[in-house]
Amino acid sequence: MMLLITERTASFGRLAVRFHESGIFSFVCHFDNALFYCEEKDTGGVIIDCRYDLPRGEALCEILRDRYPDLPIAALVPENAIPNMPATRIVVDCEKETLYEELLDFCTHACGWNATRLSTYELLLDKDPLQTRYMGYPLQLSDRQHVILRCLFYRMPKPTSADDLLSLCYPDAPVRVENIRVQIARINQQAYEIDPRPLIVHIRNQGYRLRQGIV
Repeated sequence: MMLLITERTASFGRLAVRFHESGIFSFVCHFDNALFYCEEKDTGGVIIDCRYDLPRGEALCEILRDRYPDLPIAALVPENAIPNMPATRIVVDCEKETLYEELLDFCTHACGWNATRLSTYELLLDKDPLQTRYMGYPLQLSDRQHVILRCLFYRMPKPTSADDLLSLCYPDAPVRVENIRVQIARINQQAYEIDPRPLIVHIRNQGYRLRQGIV
């Protein structure tokens, strides 16, 4: 998982959704929670938004590099800044679209993410929700349901909390966790028509995952 660390979590929430569209599961957090989430979220790479507080970004990068020497780290820095940090530096002096492409390049090359199509014998998840296949049969998924399934596929066999799924599916809106439960129930209802076993199972006090044998 990519950990996106920033003071402006709302704008990075939208970035997380774009990452997902490219096959990258990410989680957005504030600087205050970065060390906790870096340990708890099975982190495979970090992007630190240093544009608004470069010294804080430098300090955090130093701590992360000391704790996780091999962790890929990228830092967004303002133009003309000369940061002192052992990280890939991405200067923010370009158009947003170009910036996203640079971040995507970091994720795919430095962190090894390349998952536009997720496929096993029983489940196929393409970037297009309309191409979803379960045991060879189509599943008619909404965009959010597609996001949930791809996220759970990435994380197998580890469960994903409802809060994490909520932040990924609804980055710009204050939505209750019950919405995730409803979406998962709808996925399982469709899957039941193909196979009576639940496609998504709930693990008490941990979250959700695909049932054993899917991945």
